[in-house]
Amino acid sequence: TTTPTIKLLSGLAGIPAGPVVAVGNNGTILQWVDPAWSFMPGGLTSDFYDVWGDGAGLVIAVGALGTTYSRLPDGTWEAGSAGTADLNSIHGTGPGSVWAVGDGGAALFFDGGGWNPLALPTTSDLNAVFALAANDVWVAGDNGVILHYDGNDWTRPSISPTDRFFSVWASGVDDVYVSGDNTTLLHYDGTKWKDLGPDLNSPFPSLYIHEVWGLGRNHVYAAAELTPSSPSPAPTAGRVLHGGGWLYRYDGRSWSEFYSDPGQDIWSVWG
Repeated sequence: TTTPTIKLLSGLAGIPAGPVVAVGNNGTILQWVDPAWSFMPGGLTSDFYDVWGDGAGLVIAVGALGTTYSRLPDGTWEAGSAGTADLNSIHGTGPGSVWAVGDGGAALFFDGGGWNPLALPTTSDLNAVFALAANDVWVAGDNGVILHYDGNDWTRPSISPTDRFFSVWASGVDDVYVSGDNTTLLHYDGTKWKDLGPDLNSPFPSLYIHEVWGLGRNHVYAAAELTPSSPSPAPTAGRVLHGGGWLYRYDGRSWSEFYSDPGQDIWSVWG
């Protein structure tokens, strides 16, 4: 569906039947209510970087300088603030258990009444958070940072990549994905980590995998963009190799190219 904007959109969330909310730069918040998108609301100027919904009508967007904007279950919008750091990602398990992370190792927890700062063992910029439960939270960011919270402590797994990580998603304790630059797509099976980037069989030397998301362990998507500084390989029949975005899909057996758009980078996927 075409959205009524040419601005950068960086996050999607909502309820499959609607409303669905997309956020982006310069205060962009779009709301989908079948059959059309509309700008909601007006007068915002802050960049928004991510959005999360509880599946029951609550939607929270986060962005620059700790800006938050929430769509309440009754359809009204509410401005707020969560600290002063740029917030790059938000996720939760319910309206009283929401996590947000951002630049400089910033991390906050929303308990339904307000945002509470958290102390994480890193000062690297954090780009992604995903909560399976209140005692099972994953965070990923720059300089190869991956952190896991077990309800008591934050720990860092022993892995070798030092990539910049953009996204984390999990269907269970033994099915965790982390994506990043250099075509990095890590998978944790509960015991060990493996880089699945080569399994995409991409013709490109290097991709930014901006987001990984799934409906379940046998239905996973990865949204990717050609690294701007990466030289393109020789063209192959029926394929455009300069710029644009790609979606890859895992069906429980293998990864395959699902969709491509040579004119638009793809930053987020949700459904």
